[in-house]
Amino acid sequence: MSTVKVNLVEPRSATTLTLGASGDTIAIPAGATIANSGTATGFSAAARYVYAWRETSNQSIAATTTTLAELNAVTQSHSAYDTGTYTWTATADDAGIWVFNAQASYYTSTNNNNAPSVYIFLNGVKAAGSYSMAVVSLRHVTCHQQYLVNISTSDTIKMYGRCDLASYFFGSETSSGNGGPQQCSLLGYKL
Repeated sequence: MSTVKVNLVEPRSATTLTLGASGDTIAIPAGATIANSGTATGFSAAARYVYAWRETSNQSIAATTTTLAELNAVTQSHSAYDTGTYTWTATADDAGIWVFNAQASYYTSTNNNNAPSVYIFLNGVKAAGSYSMAVVSLRHVTCHQQYLVNISTSDTIKMYGRCDLASYFFGSETSSGNGGPQQCSLLGYKL
């Protein structure tokens, strides 16, 4: 490998400077930065996302108790979601606008599963919530919530749920026919 040391690189003609050819990789070493003095760049940041779900058996929820969803499996662009604490914690590269989608699927052994809810908590505080008012004989209810938020470094996101009756979050329990893959999940992605 050869090293070229210069202070300025400009195109010989026209106004386009090309680095490498199709299929090449341009490596930027750790610690190096790219400073943009113009109004736009052709660089795009790598996608930042998290998708966490309840992988194992159903999780019990006491009646009228707001309960942390123990989402214990994850696919993510980087290590921001902790499957031990069920918490997504923003890194410095996560700062910016994010969309979070929470889905909670509930089941009770009796009818009239009234007011099942799903909430997104930002830094330990309920930031967004949604509920389904089910005043008819329903045992299986799913709630969804979407949340657009400006995330800062070290912000945390968690998913909570609540039902009027004792219930549980569905896990990926398919043998009983009650559960299914990823019925309770939290999806987040940076815009």
